[in-house]
Amino acid sequence: MSIVNCRLSTSGVHRLYINFPLPFMTSSVIHRKLASTHRHSHQSILAKTHPQHLYRIINNVDQYQHFLPYCLESKILRVSPCGTMMDALLRVGFPLGSSSAWGTLLEEQYVSRVRMIPPSRGGKDSDEQVWIVEAKSIQSNLFVSLKSRWRLSLVPHHRCDTFSMGDAGNSEAAAEHSPNHISCNVKFDVEIQVSNPLISLTLDTVLKDVAKKQVDAFERRCRDEPFDCFNVDSITHQ
Repeated sequence: MSIVNCRLSTSGVHRLYINFPLPFMTSSVIHRKLASTHRHSHQSILAKTHPQHLYRIINNVDQYQHFLPYCLESKILRVSPCGTMMDALLRVGFPLGSSSAWGTLLEEQYVSRVRMIPPSRGGKDSDEQVWIVEAKSIQSNLFVSLKSRWRLSLVPHHRCDTFSMGDAGNSEAAAEHSPNHISCNVKFDVEIQVSNPLISLTLDTVLKDVAKKQVDAFERRCRDEPFDCFNVDSITHQ
């Protein structure tokens, strides 16, 4: 089923509210006119990590609350019939600053629509395969818009799916293609629009640190959860 014919409507998604004063927000139109945009891009290479492994962990939103910094609650609400889109409920708490006076958390609960794009079938060169996960808030009081995008790819010359049974007797070949020699190229982009000046100032201070801590948390999760990279061909398109 194509992504065009695999959609989720906004019906049935209930509006969520938070107990945080937002005196500058009076309507959705004013929100967007006053909104300031904050962007951050993080790029790194995760050693000993296959992109499919990280892709699976990113899509397992239910588990975010157990390992992801600033995530207080996470729950998948529904998944599209084709399995490439889902709505997820997230409750997050951002630090208001680094000093003790700003040590409290700014909490928000919102619904995010997630689009999961695995590598397309028919790619002959696994080095060119790209795993993408995109998310966009569809119900939020605090954020005018919150978007994120993961782009994952296998680092060239570090391939595990080229290992065959004919190499089993060759210890050097096995070591070369073992999971310890796989790397994942990660690009994580986040864009947040807010219309409250106080929140905007806060994001200028903490967004870079929050993004880095989240990527680091996903990396640790990959190390904590086992993954059989030699069976990646059978799961790449799931």
